[in-house]
Amino acid sequence: MNRTPQPSRSFEFGPWRALVGESTWHAVTTGFERITRTPRHRLLNQGEPGPYVFLVLRGLVWIEQCVRHGGTSCHLRGPGDLLGEASLFGEPRTATAVTLTDCQLVRVPAAELRELLRRPGLEDSVAALLHHRQRVDHLLRQFKDPLKRLAVGVHPAVRVADGTPRDFRAIKLALSNEKVSRWLGVRRAALVRARDRPEFVQNFASHRGALEVLRRDWILRTASLECR
Repeated sequence: MNRTPQPSRSFEFGPWRALVGESTWHAVTTGFERITRTPRHRLLNQGEPGPYVFLVLRGLVWIEQCVRHGGTSCHLRGPGDLLGEASLFGEPRTATAVTLTDCQLVRVPAAELRELLRRPGLEDSVAALLHHRQRVDHLLRQFKDPLKRLAVGVHPAVRVADGTPRDFRAIKLALSNEKVSRWLGVRRAALVRARDRPEFVQNFASHRGALEVLRRDWILRTASLECR
């Protein structure tokens, strides 16, 4: 039986979990309040203070950050990720975070997590996380083809959705064409043209302000070829 090659772990969700290790991750996720949120719930507002950080256990979160010169930087976050880390340093939120799917999160007072991160080696985990995110953004934008960018961008979400291909169910993300365009860093006109290609028609659907992932075989295969 042939198996689809695995894409680079550079694009996987959950870098903070990997950086701090399973024992610390377990201590934090079992020692603080767990919450659930439905799609389109705003977790963070850029520029506002916030006493909590969030760890993503399940689901997908849309991150949107207004940057210099009126630009916008957009990202997907998923299981194993840390949200709101600026509050660990007493800073206001650096981005807005909105749930794209049903989500389960752990809400942790920033002051308490800050004390935990003062243990040797753990304090550097946030800096390493930021470096990882910058590297992923840089890698994603190396792909010229909008559909290859889309495949590489959504493949972590596809991988965490279900355990086996036969159990895969369509994933609906509350992302308009405009948001997908900003996220991938491609012109909207190029994205609209790409929607007419067979690769898009067979694997995605776009309607009513949502992007739906219908199948994952092509996505995983494309991501594995591009990221290895």
